[in-house]
This record gives sequence, structure tokens and C-alpha cells, in this order.
Amino acid sequence: MNLSREKQSKLAFTLVEVVVSMAVCGIGVAGIIAGYTFATRQAEWAGYSQAAQSRAAQQLEKIVSAKWDTQAVPPVDELVATNFPGATIPLDSVVAGITTRYCTNRVVISSVSTNPPLKLIVVETTWSLAPGKVITNAVFTYRAPDQ
Repeated sequence: MNLSREKQSKLAFTLVEVVVSMAVCGIGVAGIIAGYTFATRQAEWAGYSQAAQSRAAQQLEKIVSAKWDTQAVPPVDELVATNFPGATIPLDSVVAGITTRYCTNRVVISSVSTNPPLKLIVVETTWSLAPGKVITNAVFTYRAPDQ
């Protein structure tokens, strides 16, 4: 098959076209890798945030179960912040073999009303994903004395 030189040059790509197409493909691959990296970081953040929220909820359950009975003789009030000191505990992780991250629970219990008796319970869980960046998850509830 004998093609003329003019027809052969029309069938091939020029060097500029090849370089431009490779640049476009490179930008596309770089975008895919950046998107994957971003999604991975966000998934990791979401997992640790959920673990911190779970730790705060666990602490809140312990506090809510404390005895506070104003009608007992003598009255019992175990619902004070000194009974629930701050603690540094590990965050649960769904990925095995990674560095364990820790969170710190801080409890604040304040009296909102004396008649009727009502207390505000706040549990703040602080944790860090990146050095220097502290994230806080908080849960709170109101509690009346036992009946």
C-alpha cells in the first residue's frame, strides 16, 4: 500500500497535539488523585468525630445514671462534677494498625434552677487529627432529681 506523503501526514498526530493531550491526561489524573486524597481525609475525620461523639455519649450516660434524690432522708446528690473527673481515653478506630488517637472528656454540671431543681450537664470531648488543631464534640442534657 503506497500512500502519498501528504495523506500520511494527515493521518498522524503532530508533536504539539501529543504534548497537549498528555498534559490534559496528566491534569485529569492529578485531579483524581487529589479528590481521592481529600475523600480519604474527610472519611478519617468523620470516623474520629463519630468515635469522639460516642465517647461523649458514654460519659453522659454514666453521669445521668448518678443518684440525685432530693426527697430521700438525707438528700442524696451524686450529680456533681467532682464525681466525674476529666479523663484521657483512646478513640475507637475502625482501621487496625494505625496510631491510636486519644480524646479528653471534660464534664461541666451546673444548677439551672432550684425550684424546680434542674441541672445542666455538658460533656466536652476534645481530640486532634492534625497537630495544633483541636476539635471539640459536645453533648448536653438537662436533668431533674430522681422521683
